[in-house]
Amino acid sequence: MNEQQKLTASDGSSNHNFGWGTSLSGDYALVGSAQADHSGSTDIGSAYIFLRSNSSWTQQQRLTASDGAQYDRFGSSVSLHGEYALISAYGAGSDGAAYIFKRSGSSWTQQQKLTASDSSRVSYFGHSVSLYGDYALVSDHYAGEFGDQKGAAYIFQRSGSSWTQSQKLTASDGAHGDRFGTRVPFRRLCPNWSFR
Repeated sequence: MNEQQKLTASDGSSNHNFGWGTSLSGDYALVGSAQADHSGSTDIGSAYIFLRSNSSWTQQQRLTASDGAQYDRFGSSVSLHGEYALISAYGAGSDGAAYIFKRSGSSWTQQQKLTASDSSRVSYFGHSVSLYGDYALVSDHYAGEFGDQKGAAYIFQRSGSSWTQSQKLTASDGAHGDRFGTRVPFRRLCPNWSFR
């Protein structure tokens, strides 16, 4: 396979870490830039949508969180599927977050902010994310009592325009420091989210 094109952010700068997270779906590419500075904030983060036309890729839109703040690192992990984009910001608030964007025509709009139902004092919710169909998977590899880093992953399901947490996944034999959920790519889904 040959390189087709080098992608860069229209407002890119040194140390923005463009390419920290990447995802591809159909004619669209999503690229995170988790340490991008903008709106007067350091490491607030951005993500960029590129659209392919024949053999050429053009930046379509820069995505940012509606409530973005310094050190959120929005764009640290990204996932794209169909008309939806899932973008994490593991530094958001005290526990981390992930954001759902939906495409309408040529415009991408934030649909919902996802957070864990049982966030803890030591948490990195959004460390890794994956999206497929009506399901979003968001990990927190530091999850556990008193930050024991056993790790967990959270399933969110879409109904209409709303995403709701449906289950928290943990390892049956989880132990201190396992960091379950460090990476969470998935494609084939189990109907009841049991381990198989």
